[in-house]
Parts: sequence; C-alpha cells; structure tokens
Amino acid sequence: MEGGKITDQSANTIELQVLPHCYLAWLSKEEKNAYPGSMTTNIPVYFNLGRESLLCQFTLPQIGDPNSKIISGAAIFLQGSE
Repeated sequence: MEGGKITDQSANTIELQVLPHCYLAWLSKEEKNAYPGSMTTNIPVYFNLGRESLLCQFTLPQIGDPNSKIISGAAIFLQGSE
C-alpha cells in the first residue's frame, strides 16, 4: 500500500503483509463510485489463508495495472497464519 492505494510490488517482496487500518463504507448501487473504474481493482476477501470461502470483494483504489493484482493472487484475509 502506498498513500492508501494498492501498488505493484516487486518479485522480491514478502508474500503476506499486514494492511494499515481500513475504514469501510457501504454505497448504494445508485451512488456514483468515489474513483473511476480505471483507478480501482476488486480484491477478494477470505476468512483465512485456505481461501475455502469467499466472503466478499472490496473495490480498492490502486496504482498500476489492475490485472497484475489478479494474476499475482492478491487477496485480503481476515485471519492470518497464527
């Protein structure tokens, strides 16, 4: 994360990173998105590292190519490996 946005990471980065505190808001389907579609990416949210159950997706602001996050398997986990 950089400035509250997901960034492209080099191949030498760690696999898991703790996210900074996040503030979530629910928007109705009728409301205009806060960011243009080209500046966001959908990130899946799972309960744990096993990825057995997809809980939801977060639409997050991002920097770079959104397809690179999908290919890299980017995801958010509510429960870590502890």
